[in-house]
Amino acid sequence: MKTKSLTEAEIAAYQRLMDQFTQLTDRANFVRQRCSGLGRMECQTLQLLELYRQRKPDLRKRIAQRLLSEEEVTLYIPRCMRNAYHDGALRKDQLEQLPRDLSMKALADEIGVACSRMTRIGDTLSDERDPGSGQMRGKGLIHREPSSDDRRVILIRITDEGSARVRDQKGHAGRITRMLLDQIPKEQRESVRQGLEIYLGALERILPAVLEAAGPLDCDTN
Repeated sequence: MKTKSLTEAEIAAYQRLMDQFTQLTDRANFVRQRCSGLGRMECQTLQLLELYRQRKPDLRKRIAQRLLSEEEVTLYIPRCMRNAYHDGALRKDQLEQLPRDLSMKALADEIGVACSRMTRIGDTLSDERDPGSGQMRGKGLIHREPSSDDRRVILIRITDEGSARVRDQKGHAGRITRMLLDQIPKEQRESVRQGLEIYLGALERILPAVLEAAGPLDCDTN
């Protein structure tokens, strides 16, 4: 939709509000993260993995009905099963293994970080144990393992302890939201919500072009 030309003053006013919104949101997120004992990227990683875990039943139905998009096929179907998926020839035992867990690269792309950074986040959250002492190296919140059809691809899933940590994060977020809404007059809450929806929708629409202009991330084969 075309809009009238923006003046420099209008752009500057919106930019100040955007910067202030970002700073205050980051501060609120810092409090929530401190309560959960995790950093921002670790929290975001767990939230995405938990969302994916909850989506799995619906994804299994869509796989059985061959309703995945090509992008979803790449994400959720191992290469060795893709021909059988397209032909409708997947066996019951194969269907029960699907969808495959998210890859390190898929998570890195979703969060917007390089795979090297995603690997360090995984090290912090992992349930891997030291072979000598048997002690857990990370926090035990995710599990990583190589893909069965390509050992270079590392797949990640959230553990039960990780899911519990996400529930704790939501509890902290809910308390902050209730305190925030108490500061907004009741008759203005709906207009504030609608304004935020418009803001976020516009941001979501422009981000692909912004990211493309920023260039590719430094990423490996994971």
